[in-house]
Amino acid sequence: MGETTVGQMARQLDLDERDRICYLFDCGDEWRFYAILKEISEGGTSDTEPEVVKEKREPIEQYPPPGEGW
Repeated sequence: MGETTVGQMARQLDLDERDRICYLFDCGDEWRFYAILKEISEGGTSDTEPEVVKEKREPIEQYPPPGEGW
């Protein structure tokens, strides 16, 4: 798997600021994550990581912590 920056994703999906996306994870369980593109910075690359600014529910634990097994 590779990494994709927010800027690359915004260009690939032709997104503008305030556009909304839905990310569907695990088609069997259908966990949906919604995001709003808050800002696009055209200043080149940045060392700043994308951040979650609002959450609605508790995080979903998909896998047990290392060493705890299933």
